[in-house]
Amino acid sequence: MVYDGARQQIVMFGGAVPSGSSFIDGNDTWLWDGQNWHATSPATKPPGRDRPCIIYDPRIQKVVMFGGSASAILGDTWLWDGSNWAQVNTSSGSPAPSACYASFGFDEAHQQAILLTGSGATFNSETWSWDGSGWTQLHPATNPPYAGSSGLMAYDRARGELVLATYTDNPVNNNFASTWAWSGTNWVRKPASGEHLPWDLNPGQMVYDAVHQQVQVVLQGQQTWAWDG
Repeated sequence: MVYDGARQQIVMFGGAVPSGSSFIDGNDTWLWDGQNWHATSPATKPPGRDRPCIIYDPRIQKVVMFGGSASAILGDTWLWDGSNWAQVNTSSGSPAPSACYASFGFDEAHQQAILLTGSGATFNSETWSWDGSGWTQLHPATNPPYAGSSGLMAYDRARGELVLATYTDNPVNNNFASTWAWSGTNWVRKPASGEHLPWDLNPGQMVYDAVHQQVQVVLQGQQTWAWDG
């Protein structure tokens, strides 16, 4: 789910839909106008999926969706223009398929769309940049340790930073939970003098609260946390 700034509405795609005693991966697109939800009937629909990475890219005024989880882990890229979906040809290179091991955010200060993907087996991560039409892998001096269940990303407008909250369950580097900011070329770990988020971040949502000028996080168990920089 993401706010479409060009059309001033919230876009929601897919999700796990109950079906009997199990779930199916939905491929519906819904729009929220501030008062009501509206179903859409686009001519082209991405395959159904749960937990895709999705952002609004103001440079092209479209919603960008990457990956997700279905019968297989997906690595496709799609654009929503307000009425229809179009798949992007990424034959020149793209991030490896990722499901819950990816976070996507738009850095307004540096005008970059940043995707962080991770491997639950090796605790390695990769940083990729979306330029509006294709993907480029970046090679920062430091990549956050990234594994376990999920990471959360949002742009903190009050401080001009793209913020990542993530964790690993790797005791070797003692990074059970950590907070990072993207500098435009590198990931910088935030010291966080107060509490850290609980290290099980799945499921969760991170958004910027413009009224209170804080990044807000809602976690499983209805826990709400605020990041003050």
